[in-house]
Amino acid sequence: MVMLDRSIPEKDAWQGWRKSTLSRVSRPVAFILMRDSRQSTPAVAEALAQAERGPTADQVPWLLADRLKAARLAAGLSQEALAKAVNEHGLTWRQTTVAKTEKGDRPVLFVEAVILARVLGLSVEDFASNSGPLEQLSDKIRTDWQQVRVDVIQAEARLSYARDRRASIEVSAALLEAVLNYKREQDSGPLLDSIQAFVDRYGVEALRAPEEVFRALGLDDAVLRDIDGQALLDAGEAGTAEIAIMSQQQLAENYTGEHLKNAYAFLEGKAVDPEFIRYMRDGAAWRRTVALLLTSLIIESDVVRDNF
Repeated sequence: MVMLDRSIPEKDAWQGWRKSTLSRVSRPVAFILMRDSRQSTPAVAEALAQAERGPTADQVPWLLADRLKAARLAAGLSQEALAKAVNEHGLTWRQTTVAKTEKGDRPVLFVEAVILARVLGLSVEDFASNSGPLEQLSDKIRTDWQQVRVDVIQAEARLSYARDRRASIEVSAALLEAVLNYKREQDSGPLLDSIQAFVDRYGVEALRAPEEVFRALGLDDAVLRDIDGQALLDAGEAGTAEIAIMSQQQLAENYTGEHLKNAYAFLEGKAVDPEFIRYMRDGAAWRRTVALLLTSLIIESDVVRDNF
């Protein structure tokens, strides 16, 4: 057999595919907010600018007071219960302390804000946020949407991998069935028919997918590349032989100039378009040679012969 440096393309590794797929969603998903196209008034413009800048120093206590009361009520706590809860973390609050804080009548120390946030399941930033419940809900939905999108892509990746694996197992099972039938019948005729049907059905996957069966038969990647290379040579020679007996009209009807250029370049050992290689592997000549060589190697395999 002729050894060619035209290896069968390997399938993408699972981790590499997963990484390249997930990199498409590395940026956060953003909501597009449509603004009124009409000219805004100075007051509206100032309000928008203020929203972008965030709260001022004198606004923070009032914002904290509002957020604290809303969070306490959402947690189902009374003012006295909240005071007891923060005291368990080292503070010395009373019900009146909570009441004054919720009215904005007393300053709040940073350590107090940290403990309040911990007790109420918030972050310190939530107390000074310039956004209301609807804006906070929008942030939550945006975050949830991003996570769901990642989950969906990961699920699709796992499903795609499972389908590829199922297809590989199907090809392996078909080849193994043909080999086992040959071991039982000891008749090379039915084996060749089975391998020919196997290659006709699966094409180049017949040399890619059943890795475990090939290893069991003692056929390594070099042997499989050799089979592919010899089959490509046979396909190229068969194609040029067919071209040689065609008239100019037949050539024009059946082949393009680029096809003819690739055919002769391939036989000369020059680089050709990958599409031309795929075209040859789809042809009957390539499949016939692969089937013959595989059948011969199966018959000669020590694993098969030792069981006779």
